Amino acid sequence: MKAITFSLHTKQPLLATSFQGDPNSDVSCSYIPGSMIRGAIIGRYLKHHNLSELDLENEEIQSLFFDSKK
Repeated sequence: MKAITFSLHTKQPLLATSFQGDPNSDVSCSYIPGSMIRGAIIGRYLKHHNLSELDLENEEIQSLFFDSKK
């Protein structure tokens, strides 16, 4: 697995929840999960390419966002 280390500073407060504790309340992580960052990048990609959803069969899409081998 490759790792990219960087610092990310938010302009507004952020609630990054985890699956701990009472299911009726949220416990915030002390970090921003990678899945949340990937989701934000995918959202920008969709907006930039004027798409409403990803074509998960597309090899380029798989390579960009989901292929852990590269």
